[in-house]
Order: sequence, then C-alpha cells, then structure tokens
Amino acid sequence: MIRHIIAIAALASILSTPVQAQPNKEPPSVAKMRELGTVYLTWQRPAKKKDGDPTTEAKPNAIIGVDFRPMAGTDPKKIASAVKELATLSELQSLLLLGVDVDDSVLLAVPTSAKLEHMHLYSTRISDKGIAKLDRFVNLNTFSFTGNGLSDEGMKFLGKMKSLTTISIVDAKVTDAGVLALQSLPNLISLNVENTQTTAKGLERLREVLPKLKDGFRVLR
Repeated sequence: MIRHIIAIAALASILSTPVQAQPNKEPPSVAKMRELGTVYLTWQRPAKKKDGDPTTEAKPNAIIGVDFRPMAGTDPKKIASAVKELATLSELQSLLLLGVDVDDSVLLAVPTSAKLEHMHLYSTRISDKGIAKLDRFVNLNTFSFTGNGLSDEGMKFLGKMKSLTTISIVDAKVTDAGVLALQSLPNLISLNVENTQTTAKGLERLREVLPKLKDGFRVLR
C-alpha cells in the first residue's frame, strides 16, 4: 500500500505545476512516444509580463514533465529510439519511465541534461549497469526506483551524486551496505526504503553521519 502511495505522490509532484493549454502540434519526440504507449505531460505556464518591468518576458510553452508508459511487449530498442528524442525538450525537468520493457538501454538513451531534476523509474528492468551512468545528470535531486534490478552496487553510484536530496527505493536488493553507501551525500534530507534487506540499525547509522537526513524510514511488506 505504501509503495503505491509513494508512486502516486511522485506522479502528483510532477503534475502539480499549473498546466498550460497544449499547442496544436506536439513535438516529434512526444508523438513518437505516443505511438508506443501512454504519455502524460506537464506544461510550463508562460510567465506574465509585469507592468513597467522590462526584464520580465512571457516564455513560450515548454514541456517540463514527461511520464512515459510503453505498452507491454514493446521492443526496448524502439523505446530507446523514442526516448532519445527527449533532447528536443530543452526545459524538461522531470521524467518518469514505467514498465518491464524499459531496460538499461532505454535509460542510457535518455539525453544528458542539466535541467533534469527528478527521475522516477517504476517496475522496469533497469539494473546497476544503467544506474552507473546517472551521474551525467548533474542537477538531479529526486530519484525514485521500484524493482529488483538495483543492488548495493548501484547504491554506490547513487552515493556519488552529490546533488541528490530525496531518494526512494522499493523492492530492491539493497542491504545496510547499500544504505551506508549514501553517507557521502551531504544534501540528502529524505530517504525511503521499502521491502528491501535493510534494517533500522543501518538507517540509524546513516542518520548519524548525515545531519540533514530528517525524513528516513524503512517498511517491510
């Protein structure tokens, strides 16, 4: 139950931004993804120009959030090809990928972007190999993962991403060693681990070295 609440909360955070009416023609990247599954978008509302302030300008519509859910049985190569075109979305801040046909090749196809701040990977086949390449997203601050492809080895790579402030791990092969691999994250303030091999003792040890970690909990199914 808590796992589903977390997933819904993460999606709600993506969709909470005020939505602007969609343009008549979607970008090719979105159209290509729609051919392969379901896509939910969050649009940036153009800033209103303030009277007498020449420094404010109304920005054009921009997609800042993408939730892509490929149809079951879709070839990962096709998914990766579609995901590559996210490079055309210059303002993209949040990405959610869901489904067993999303594997490491799909994650590696996500274009490198300094704008991407939130990444959610649910029920995929992404493994430590894919997680190892996430450090190219230098401003990523929220990371959520559901699935058994992540282990202590992958947590070591997350532990090198200094920008992370919020991490949620569910159904992963993670032990206390994986949790303690995060002790080099000075800005980590929230950690959730559910249905893993972690213990309360491991989490408490992490709290001792991370004073900013105020929201940390583990749940057994």
